Amino acid sequence: MLRRCGPPAALALTLALILVVGCSSDGDDEVADEPTTSIPLSTGQGVETQTTGTVHLVDQPWTCFGRVDLDLVKVEIRNVEDDAIYLRQGCTGRIGRIEVDTWKGDGLKVNVPAPVAHDLVVEGGYIRCHAQGAGGHQDGIQVMGGKRITFQGLEINCNSEPNAQFYVSALAPGMPTDVVCDGCFLGSGAAQTLSIDESVRSGARNTLICPGRFRALRIDESLAQEPVLEGNKELPGDDKRCA
Repeated sequence: MLRRCGPPAALALTLALILVVGCSSDGDDEVADEPTTSIPLSTGQGVETQTTGTVHLVDQPWTCFGRVDLDLVKVEIRNVEDDAIYLRQGCTGRIGRIEVDTWKGDGLKVNVPAPVAHDLVVEGGYIRCHAQGAGGHQDGIQVMGGKRITFQGLEINCNSEPNAQFYVSALAPGMPTDVVCDGCFLGSGAAQTLSIDESVRSGARNTLICPGRFRALRIDESLAQEPVLEGNKELPGDDKRCA
């Protein structure tokens, strides 16, 4: 009688396990269905977006992509020519507090690539511009797009002679819509403290506004559709809060 030859049962089991393990790629198959939330910055800094907890970066901007629920985003820009915080594609949700100290560019910028930042609340914090970089144009916050974004109780205190503390002006194809600073403090030192150009239902409410180098308010009535200017108070130049 012919007898089929083959490995002993124990060896066969070992070979089978090796084959199974050899088919995996460092465990990637086990997490293939997990949602990806780490998207690199387009600035090339290599910093990945973070969606929960706290963020603290020095000389690296932070960019918001997708849904977030963050307690704190703290960014210091001293030695790189860049803005501190970018709100970009799909940024939505909540940021409990932002803390920005910059010696270079804008404190925070709302960008225009679709899908724009939307339905986002920043619940407090500050933006302070201590100096300007080589670019020459600087704002505490520059809003070029976005929909239904609210900055609550934010102190924007750029004493580095920027263009504006809070600047809303569409950049095609963007159209800032319902972007409001609510209960904010806009410090002195800018050419115009609050500047509203092409936008829809955007501006400030219940906000203290210090004098600018040229004026406290600049509203382009031909471009700003239904600008939000509710319950604001312009402070006199000798108010100690504007020093």
